[in-house]
Amino acid sequence: MRKESLRVGFLGASTVARKAWLAIHRSGHRVTFIGCRDAGKGRELTERLQRDVEADKNAKAAGAGAQQLFVAPKIGSYMDVVRADNVDVVYISLPTSKRPAWIRVCAEFGKHVVSEKPAARSAAELLECLHDMASKRLLFMDGTALSHSQRLQDVCCAVAQLGGPVHINAHMSFTASPTFMANDIRLQPLLEPHGALGDLGWYCIRWILHIVDFALPTGVAGRVTECDALRDEEEPGNDATSYVTTSVSPAGTPAAAAATVASQRRPKGKSAPAAITGFEGNLEFTIPTRKSSDIAAAAAAEALATVTASFQCTFHDCHDQTVEIFCCDGTVIVHGAINPTAEDRPRFLVQRHTLAAAPATAEREQNGAAEVTKVFEVYERLEEERNEIVYSVAPETNDVQQMEQLWRDVGDSVTRLGKDEPLIADLDLAKKWSTFAYVTQVVMDRTLESAGQHALAAITSSADS
Repeated sequence: MRKESLRVGFLGASTVARKAWLAIHRSGHRVTFIGCRDAGKGRELTERLQRDVEADKNAKAAGAGAQQLFVAPKIGSYMDVVRADNVDVVYISLPTSKRPAWIRVCAEFGKHVVSEKPAARSAAELLECLHDMASKRLLFMDGTALSHSQRLQDVCCAVAQLGGPVHINAHMSFTASPTFMANDIRLQPLLEPHGALGDLGWYCIRWILHIVDFALPTGVAGRVTECDALRDEEEPGNDATSYVTTSVSPAGTPAAAAATVASQRRPKGKSAPAAITGFEGNLEFTIPTRKSSDIAAAAAAEALATVTASFQCTFHDCHDQTVEIFCCDGTVIVHGAINPTAEDRPRFLVQRHTLAAAPATAEREQNGAAEVTKVFEVYERLEEERNEIVYSVAPETNDVQQMEQLWRDVGDSVTRLGKDEPLIADLDLAKKWSTFAYVTQVVMDRTLESAGQHALAAITSSADS
């Protein structure tokens, strides 16, 4: 089997595309084609990235990755990218509502796909896309970079060593500026139907799922806590609907539920559909109990345990990316859980708690009885061991380190069986990455459905009273 440098085509020239481009370059691949509505925007992105790549090359810092020459990509339409012979993998950073149609087009033309998250408006829609990709042995991976970090693997090991999870809490937030609230695409439900849940909430859910090894929850509750309204404007032209028929989310889908729930909480005087800007959820899992890593694998799962989880995400709180995992024998706290930087280095704190009997006993007398009874009480002493694991990060890698590993994993997940053979996905790895995306989408859908039921019950109760 042959490993090789991949040729990547972009659908969209968004801000996140710049970060992806640098990560692609550092991982030894190259961008060969940019598809965008405005050729000028594509050229602007190319020029900006050329400066970034040259600066990256000149830095020659440890961990900066492959130092290859910059070659300007072609610029054309979205369909030009999908049809191009010099594109192996298509990176899709278009709005969520437009991604499923283009994933299917990529499958038809034999292109592997890395898509920003969420990849679809519902799990059912994503499942159709995954079926199309798998039928042609094509790789699908979502752009959740944290899933590719060494830190996440180490956190999961630490949790197992502390006896397994009992409760998980994830909190992701930032204070949105007036400009963000007035213009950001995440405030446009027709393009990004999940709002804060599909952005910050997705990371919360993904972290929780990694800790429980992607078990599906047995109980789900969700609630929209904040919403805001903004005009919804479909971007004209260059749409896959000219090639593949798509439709607006039908009533009953999670995306439709999101719009319904948010609109029910819309501030008075707002005529446009409301976007979800704050959401909270509660999950319950039934998973095999976990033993320490030194226990034989055959004895690792002897019984079932209930694990609870909660998450909160909002555009209206302080900047925070924290995951807390409460275990049988201690806690693990992850800071900068989404996107650590050189300044906010990737790290996590392990606190192990041990109970030890105190050498002395306390004695008291029980009065009022015919005989004096001596009662001995043994007090326990809590011993705490704190260990913070901090990862070394070169300043030049900044906040693309996780995304760089994502693109290395893309390269490791596809191969050619021979010189003239097509590039195909490794079956096991393709199943792994698609499962991550699908299960995350399923859980997000179920929290939205719960929020819709909660809102409907509240409205019905109010009407009855």
